[in-house]
Amino acid sequence: LKINRLRKEKQYILLADSQKMSEEIVKRVPNLFYWSSAKIHLGDLKISEERRKAVKNTMTDFFIMRDCDEIYSLFDSGFSKVASLLYDKPYNIM
Repeated sequence: LKINRLRKEKQYILLADSQKMSEEIVKRVPNLFYWSSAKIHLGDLKISEERRKAVKNTMTDFFIMRDCDEIYSLFDSGFSKVASLLYDKPYNIM
């Protein structure tokens, strides 16, 4: 991962659906904040209480991106790219 491109004087929020990967990245980047919560791909909407919570968490991530200065993605993610396009945020693939 090219996390060394992140500037030390800025604060970052990590939004990811892989808790294991996120915990490893957070160990290496002190100015990175991570909210550990269940996420779900929005195309998978079989109704259950657990899935409703996961959809809420996923949409919370989407609205966090709305309020950021720019978006960095580890790969070309459709989820973060849509937030970038809708809210006119710079989109950077790492």
